Amino acid sequence: MPHIVIEASKNVASEIDTAAMVEAAHHALAKELGEATRIKTRLIIAEEVVVGDDGLSGAMVHVTLLLLEGRDLDTKQQYSQAIYEA
Repeated sequence: MPHIVIEASKNVASEIDTAAMVEAAHHALAKELGEATRIKTRLIIAEEVVVGDDGLSGAMVHVTLLLLEGRDLDTKQQYSQAIYEA
């Protein structure tokens, strides 16, 4: 069961349509897998982050894709690229 975990700083979340971002990532992976039934996608808003030299005013989005063992590197890269492009 693949999981997509998206973390975003609260300053990013207040500027973009986070629901659309979550849905786009979910559908991008579903297209690669050929189905969406088992995919779990979630967004976590990070209240306080320090990003590089920007300190507390920095902005970030980080995506983690969790997969069960058994997929080769090319497949993992294909999934990751689809989510990145979304």
